[in-house]
Amino acid sequence: MPAPLPPLGSSVEPQLSAFSGDLVAVPFWMNGCAQVAHVSREGLRRCRQDLLATGAVLLN
Repeated sequence: MPAPLPPLGSSVEPQLSAFSGDLVAVPFWMNGCAQVAHVSREGLRRCRQDLLATGAVLLN
């Protein structure tokens, strides 16, 4: 059985939000639904190339 989610306001939230400024959202369409990959700015070009190579359609 999976562990329960921590309550709102716990120490996990600041850790997640601290990294969110370093990430870029890459929206794409694959397998009939829209999805979003969150990658660092340094890995943005590689992520887009990899998504296109797998047949994804970039949405931006």
